[in-house]
Formats: sequence, C-alpha cells, structure tokens
Amino acid sequence: MWVNVPKILPTEAQAVAVDRMTQPDVEGAVTDPVKLGFVVSDIRIVANKKFLAENPAAKKFFELFTLSLADINEQNTRMNAGEKSAKDIQKHATEWIAKNQTKWNDWLAQARAAAK
Repeated sequence: MWVNVPKILPTEAQAVAVDRMTQPDVEGAVTDPVKLGFVVSDIRIVANKKFLAENPAAKKFFELFTLSLADINEQNTRMNAGEKSAKDIQKHATEWIAKNQTKWNDWLAQARAAAK
C-alpha cells in the first residue's frame, strides 16, 4: 500500500524533479495522486539513432514498452531480497511477460508490423 507523506520536502538535489515526487494512477495508493516524498525513478530506453533507423521493429517496440511503478517496485523488492543473479532476473522477466502476455503480444505485433 502506498501512503502519502505529510509534506513533500525536497532536498536541494531533488528540487529540479519535485514534480516527480507526486505520482498519479499508482495501484494500491491511498490517494490519487499519491505524495511519495521521493523522486520516482524514470526508466527510459535509449538507443543509437542509426540503430533505430536500421531497425524499425526495435524502434517501435521501444516506443511502446512501459513498466508500471508497481512492476518496477516488485522487481526491485525481489532483487533486494536476494533474487539478483542473471538467472533470477531472467525468471522475473519471463514471469512478467506471462502475467502481461496480451500486452506483450500486442507490442510484438506492432513492432513486427513496423518492420514491414
């Protein structure tokens, strides 16, 4: 469950990202948006422009792929609990795909279509 902090008090370093200390649409949050009191990680895919131009399927997949804050935190929690080997992480990814198979298949279909 996500609960609000009483007041957001960013450090000097956090001040540039204070808008990312409040997050909408968080599953399990007591309010929407929820005031977290820390800067939410922003994970982004980066790729070489030449690679993207030569690989339209990869480009499309990268544009579509997203992970929810809940999914990121679940994976981080598992790693912090000791499941951090390459084999563990592969298992986490395989399990995430299985739980999100419809979304995954749609992303792949759109990516393949972009390659045609």
